Amino acid sequence: MGCFRYKKFLDGWYKGNKNLAAWYDNHKGEDTGYVGYWCFEAALVVKLFGIDDSSFRTHAHYPAELVHNT
Repeated sequence: MGCFRYKKFLDGWYKGNKNLAAWYDNHKGEDTGYVGYWCFEAALVVKLFGIDDSSFRTHAHYPAELVHNT
């Protein structure tokens, strides 16, 4: 998967979870424990396969710190 596809995947990741994840829109409630929306599956693939993430490292849903500090 090219870097463009990773960015495209991340762009649609949150909306794609609308009817699937109990945490969707959790940031709108009180006392929800919201800490952010992180696409851990993208981080896993990048880490396992040594993919260059420089083109999407700053994406709001990509946990770059997890990838680069582990």
